Amino acid sequence: MKKEKIAEILDDKLKKLTKLSADIAPQFEKDAIHNFRVEVKQLRSFLRLLSIHKKEEYTLPKKFKRLYDIVGIIREMQLEQKKLQELNADLPVYFRCIEDTIALQKQLWENHYDHKVLKELKEKMNGLDVKTLHPANLSEFIEQRMNALQKINEGEPNNEQIHTYRKQVKDIIYNIKLAEKDWKKALQATCNLSAQALDKLSDTIGDYNDERILLDHLIAFSTKARIPAEEQKQLLDFCSAEMKKQILKKRKLQQAIKKFLKAHLTS
Repeated sequence: MKKEKIAEILDDKLKKLTKLSADIAPQFEKDAIHNFRVEVKQLRSFLRLLSIHKKEEYTLPKKFKRLYDIVGIIREMQLEQKKLQELNADLPVYFRCIEDTIALQKQLWENHYDHKVLKELKEKMNGLDVKTLHPANLSEFIEQRMNALQKINEGEPNNEQIHTYRKQVKDIIYNIKLAEKDWKKALQATCNLSAQALDKLSDTIGDYNDERILLDHLIAFSTKARIPAEEQKQLLDFCSAEMKKQILKKRKLQQAIKKFLKAHLTS
Protein backbone atom coordinates (compact mmCIF):
# COMPACT_ATOMS: atom_id res chain seq x y z
CA MET A 1 0.00 0.00 0.00
CA LYS A 2 1.53 3.28 -1.12
CA LYS A 3 1.78 6.35 1.08
CA GLU A 4 -0.81 8.11 -1.08
CA LYS A 5 -3.34 5.35 -0.43
CA ILE A 6 -2.61 5.43 3.29
CA ALA A 7 -3.21 9.18 3.31
CA GLU A 8 -6.46 8.67 1.40
CA ILE A 9 -7.71 6.10 3.94
CA LEU A 10 -6.81 8.35 6.87
CA ASP A 11 -8.54 11.31 5.23
CA ASP A 12 -11.68 9.26 4.62
CA LYS A 13 -11.75 8.16 8.26
CA LEU A 14 -11.30 11.74 9.45
CA LYS A 15 -14.24 12.90 7.34
CA LYS A 16 -16.42 10.10 8.75
CA LEU A 17 -15.41 10.91 12.32
CA THR A 18 -16.15 14.61 11.82
CA LYS A 19 -19.68 13.78 10.64
CA LEU A 20 -20.31 11.03 13.20
CA SER A 21 -19.15 13.18 16.12
CA ALA A 22 -21.44 16.01 14.99
CA ASP A 23 -24.39 13.57 14.97
CA ILE A 24 -24.07 12.62 18.65
CA ALA A 25 -25.48 15.64 20.50
CA PRO A 26 -28.08 16.57 21.55
CA GLN A 27 -29.94 13.26 21.18
CA PHE A 28 -27.05 10.96 22.18
CA GLU A 29 -28.78 8.07 20.42
CA LYS A 30 -27.35 4.60 20.93
CA ASP A 31 -26.67 4.02 17.24
CA ALA A 32 -24.93 7.38 16.80
CA ILE A 33 -22.63 6.69 19.74
CA HIS A 34 -21.96 3.12 18.58
CA ASN A 35 -21.11 4.20 15.03
CA PHE A 36 -18.73 6.88 16.26
CA ARG A 37 -16.93 4.51 18.61
CA VAL A 38 -16.61 1.78 15.98
CA GLU A 39 -15.06 4.26 13.53
CA VAL A 40 -12.58 5.35 16.20
CA LYS A 41 -11.68 1.72 16.91
CA GLN A 42 -11.14 1.10 13.21
CA LEU A 43 -8.84 4.11 12.99
CA ARG A 44 -6.86 2.97 16.02
CA SER A 45 -6.46 -0.53 14.59
CA PHE A 46 -5.17 0.93 11.32
CA LEU A 47 -2.74 3.14 13.25
CA ARG A 48 -1.44 0.05 15.06
CA LEU A 49 -0.86 -1.60 11.69
CA LEU A 50 0.97 1.49 10.46
CA SER A 51 3.08 1.38 13.64
CA ILE A 52 4.14 -2.24 13.18
CA HIS A 53 7.85 -1.45 13.01
CA LYS A 54 7.78 1.68 15.18
CA LYS A 55 9.11 1.77 18.73
CA GLU A 56 5.95 3.61 19.78
CA GLU A 57 2.45 3.33 18.32
CA TYR A 58 0.77 6.21 16.55
CA THR A 59 -1.86 7.49 18.97
CA LEU A 60 -4.85 9.82 19.00
CA PRO A 61 -4.70 13.30 20.56
CA LYS A 62 -5.67 13.31 24.24
CA LYS A 63 -8.57 15.73 23.77
CA PHE A 64 -10.11 13.58 21.05
CA LYS A 65 -9.61 10.43 23.11
CA ARG A 66 -11.41 12.21 25.95
CA LEU A 67 -14.50 12.53 23.73
CA TYR A 68 -14.26 8.84 22.89
CA ASP A 69 -14.06 7.93 26.58
CA ILE A 70 -17.04 10.16 27.49
CA VAL A 71 -19.41 8.54 25.02
CA GLY A 72 -17.94 5.17 25.98
CA ILE A 73 -19.32 5.64 29.49
CA ILE A 74 -22.70 6.70 28.08
CA ARG A 75 -22.74 3.62 25.84
CA GLU A 76 -21.82 1.40 28.79
CA MET A 77 -24.65 2.84 30.90
CA GLN A 78 -27.15 2.44 28.06
CA LEU A 79 -26.19 -1.22 27.72
CA GLU A 80 -26.57 -1.72 31.47
CA GLN A 81 -30.04 -0.18 31.38
CA LYS A 82 -31.07 -2.51 28.59
CA LYS A 83 -29.63 -5.61 30.26
CA LEU A 84 -31.23 -4.88 33.63
CA GLN A 85 -34.58 -4.25 31.97
CA GLU A 86 -34.31 -7.57 30.13
CA LEU A 87 -33.62 -9.29 33.45
CA ASN A 88 -36.56 -7.48 35.10
CA ALA A 89 -34.20 -6.22 37.81
CA ASP A 90 -36.07 -4.21 40.45
CA LEU A 91 -33.25 -1.81 41.36
CA PRO A 92 -34.67 1.73 41.25
CA VAL A 93 -31.77 3.36 43.13
CA TYR A 94 -29.24 1.91 40.71
CA PHE A 95 -31.36 2.94 37.71
CA ARG A 96 -31.30 6.51 39.04
CA CYS A 97 -27.54 6.24 39.39
CA ILE A 98 -27.32 5.23 35.72
CA GLU A 99 -29.46 8.20 34.68
CA ASP A 100 -27.30 10.57 36.74
CA THR A 101 -24.12 9.17 35.20
CA ILE A 102 -25.50 9.55 31.68
CA ALA A 103 -26.60 13.13 32.39
CA LEU A 104 -23.14 14.02 33.71
CA GLN A 105 -21.37 12.52 30.69
CA LYS A 106 -23.69 14.32 28.29
CA GLN A 107 -22.74 17.60 29.93
CA LEU A 108 -19.05 16.69 29.71
CA TRP A 109 -19.47 16.00 25.99
CA GLU A 110 -21.08 19.40 25.50
CA ASN A 111 -18.20 21.01 27.40
CA HIS A 112 -15.41 19.21 25.53
CA TYR A 113 -16.77 18.87 21.99
CA ASP A 114 -15.31 21.55 19.74
CA HIS A 115 -14.23 21.82 16.11
CA LYS A 116 -10.71 22.52 17.38
CA VAL A 117 -10.54 18.97 18.74
CA LEU A 118 -11.30 17.57 15.29
CA LYS A 119 -8.83 20.00 13.74
CA GLU A 120 -6.11 18.79 16.11
CA LEU A 121 -6.90 15.18 15.17
CA LYS A 122 -6.63 16.01 11.46
CA GLU A 123 -3.34 17.85 11.93
CA LYS A 124 -1.86 14.92 13.85
CA MET A 125 -2.97 12.36 11.25
CA ASN A 126 -1.65 14.52 8.41
CA GLY A 127 1.67 14.84 10.22
CA LEU A 128 2.30 11.12 10.66
CA ASP A 129 5.60 9.88 9.25
CA VAL A 130 4.04 6.86 7.54
CA LYS A 131 5.86 4.52 5.22
CA THR A 132 4.69 2.18 2.49
CA LEU A 133 2.92 -0.93 3.76
CA HIS A 134 3.71 -4.29 2.20
CA PRO A 135 1.28 -7.25 2.19
CA ALA A 136 3.74 -9.07 4.44
CA ASN A 137 3.14 -6.39 7.07
CA LEU A 138 -0.50 -7.45 7.44
CA SER A 139 0.57 -11.07 7.73
CA GLU A 140 3.07 -10.12 10.44
CA PHE A 141 0.48 -7.97 12.21
CA ILE A 142 -2.03 -10.83 12.35
CA GLU A 143 0.62 -13.34 13.42
CA GLN A 144 1.71 -11.09 16.29
CA ARG A 145 -1.81 -10.87 17.61
CA MET A 146 -2.56 -14.56 17.21
CA ASN A 147 0.63 -15.41 19.10
CA ALA A 148 -0.31 -12.93 21.83
CA LEU A 149 -3.71 -14.61 22.12
CA GLN A 150 -2.01 -17.97 22.48
CA LYS A 151 0.17 -16.68 25.33
CA ILE A 152 -2.81 -15.12 27.11
CA ASN A 153 -4.67 -18.42 26.85
CA GLU A 154 -1.84 -20.67 28.07
CA GLY A 155 -2.84 -20.13 31.69
CA GLU A 156 -6.07 -19.08 33.36
CA PRO A 157 -6.86 -15.69 31.75
CA ASN A 158 -8.31 -13.10 34.10
CA ASN A 159 -11.00 -10.63 33.08
CA GLU A 160 -8.50 -7.95 32.02
CA GLN A 161 -6.72 -10.46 29.77
CA ILE A 162 -10.04 -11.52 28.25
CA HIS A 163 -10.77 -7.86 27.52
CA THR A 164 -7.33 -7.57 25.89
CA TYR A 165 -8.11 -10.71 23.92
CA ARG A 166 -11.16 -9.05 22.40
CA LYS A 167 -9.15 -5.97 21.40
CA GLN A 168 -6.61 -8.22 19.66
CA VAL A 169 -9.38 -10.01 17.78
CA LYS A 170 -10.94 -6.67 16.79
CA ASP A 171 -7.57 -5.45 15.49
CA ILE A 172 -7.48 -8.44 13.16
CA ILE A 173 -11.10 -8.05 12.06
CA TYR A 174 -10.88 -4.34 11.29
CA ASN A 175 -7.70 -4.67 9.25
CA ILE A 176 -9.00 -7.68 7.34
CA LYS A 177 -12.08 -5.66 6.41
CA LEU A 178 -9.88 -2.73 5.43
CA ALA A 179 -7.82 -5.04 3.21
CA GLU A 180 -10.98 -6.41 1.58
CA LYS A 181 -11.95 -2.86 0.62
CA ASP A 182 -8.66 -1.08 -0.02
CA TRP A 183 -5.76 -3.54 -0.06
CA LYS A 184 -6.67 -6.72 -1.91
CA LYS A 185 -3.03 -7.69 -2.49
CA ALA A 186 -2.72 -8.33 1.25
CA LEU A 187 -5.76 -10.60 1.51
CA GLN A 188 -3.64 -13.75 1.14
CA ALA A 189 -2.39 -13.02 4.66
CA THR A 190 -5.89 -13.80 5.94
CA CYS A 191 -6.60 -16.94 3.93
CA ASN A 192 -6.56 -19.27 6.96
CA LEU A 193 -8.78 -17.04 9.07
CA SER A 194 -12.55 -17.14 9.06
CA ALA A 195 -14.02 -13.64 9.32
CA GLN A 196 -17.27 -15.20 10.50
CA ALA A 197 -15.47 -17.10 13.26
CA LEU A 198 -13.62 -13.92 14.29
CA ASP A 199 -16.85 -11.91 14.48
CA LYS A 200 -18.60 -14.64 16.44
CA LEU A 201 -15.77 -14.92 18.95
CA SER A 202 -15.56 -11.14 19.32
CA ASP A 203 -19.30 -10.93 20.02
CA THR A 204 -19.07 -13.76 22.56
CA ILE A 205 -16.25 -12.03 24.43
CA GLY A 206 -18.05 -8.69 24.18
CA ASP A 207 -21.22 -10.09 25.73
CA TYR A 208 -19.22 -11.64 28.57
CA ASN A 209 -17.34 -8.38 29.18
CA ASP A 210 -20.53 -6.29 29.23
CA GLU A 211 -22.15 -8.56 31.80
CA ARG A 212 -18.97 -8.78 33.87
CA ILE A 213 -18.62 -4.97 33.96
CA LEU A 214 -22.27 -4.62 34.98
CA LEU A 215 -21.72 -7.06 37.84
CA ASP A 216 -18.58 -5.19 38.96
CA HIS A 217 -20.53 -1.92 38.96
CA LEU A 218 -23.38 -3.40 40.96
CA ILE A 219 -21.06 -4.91 43.58
CA ALA A 220 -19.21 -1.61 43.97
CA PHE A 221 -22.50 0.28 44.17
CA SER A 222 -23.82 -2.05 46.87
CA THR A 223 -20.91 -1.19 49.17
CA LYS A 224 -20.81 2.58 48.64
CA ALA A 225 -24.31 3.90 48.07
CA ARG A 226 -27.06 4.51 50.60
CA ILE A 227 -29.67 1.97 49.61
CA PRO A 228 -32.95 1.09 51.34
CA ALA A 229 -32.72 -2.25 53.14
CA GLU A 230 -35.22 -3.96 50.84
CA GLU A 231 -33.39 -2.93 47.67
CA GLN A 232 -30.04 -3.76 49.30
CA LYS A 233 -31.22 -7.35 49.72
CA GLN A 234 -32.56 -7.46 46.16
CA LEU A 235 -29.25 -6.11 44.89
CA LEU A 236 -27.16 -8.64 46.79
CA ASP A 237 -29.41 -11.51 45.72
CA PHE A 238 -29.21 -10.34 42.12
CA CYS A 239 -25.40 -10.11 42.28
CA SER A 240 -25.13 -13.56 43.84
CA ALA A 241 -27.22 -15.12 41.07
CA GLU A 242 -25.29 -13.31 38.34
CA MET A 243 -21.92 -14.33 39.80
CA LYS A 244 -22.89 -17.99 39.48
CA LYS A 245 -23.88 -17.39 35.85
CA GLN A 246 -20.59 -15.59 35.17
CA ILE A 247 -18.54 -18.55 36.38
CA LEU A 248 -20.28 -20.85 33.90
CA LYS A 249 -20.07 -18.29 31.10
CA LYS A 250 -16.36 -17.82 31.64
CA ARG A 251 -15.76 -21.55 31.33
CA LYS A 252 -17.70 -21.67 28.08
CA LEU A 253 -15.86 -18.60 26.82
CA GLN A 254 -12.48 -20.17 27.56
CA GLN A 255 -13.55 -23.28 25.67
CA ALA A 256 -14.58 -21.14 22.70
CA ILE A 257 -11.21 -19.33 22.76
CA LYS A 258 -9.26 -22.60 22.88
CA LYS A 259 -11.32 -24.01 20.01
CA PHE A 260 -10.73 -20.91 17.90
CA LEU A 261 -6.97 -20.94 18.50
CA LYS A 262 -6.70 -24.62 17.71
CA ALA A 263 -8.48 -24.09 14.39
CA HIS A 264 -6.83 -20.83 13.31
CA LEU A 265 -3.44 -20.37 14.96
CA THR A 266 -0.75 -20.10 12.29
CA SER A 267 2.19 -22.44 12.57
